[in-house]
Amino acid sequence: MKDARKTKQILVLENEKRHADFKIKLKHYGITQSDFLRGCISGLINDDAKFLDFFFKVLEEQSYIKSKKRRNKNKTLIKRGLKQMGEFGLEEDEIDNIFDLIEKEHPDL
Repeated sequence: MKDARKTKQILVLENEKRHADFKIKLKHYGITQSDFLRGCISGLINDDAKFLDFFFKVLEEQSYIKSKKRRNKNKTLIKRGLKQMGEFGLEEDEIDNIFDLIEKEHPDL
């Protein structure tokens, strides 16, 4: 991390057995807890379709959204939004390419 003053800490409490199992799995796959959690955070923030499938499964199991109708509506809206982004929107790398082209055409900007 470049600037420790601008970082935030996330704390998760878990029982000893599950914590040990978690550490063993992470060691097996060769990933740190921090990198794993950062990956999960990125999946949620970036609306990664595969991550969201898992995320909605967790929501259903934990009953965070009580109404099944509301859960399904949320899923539908997010999936529709992702589809429309793919059809009409620009991907992150395409946006970067546009700025690169502008910079080449107008280096004085």
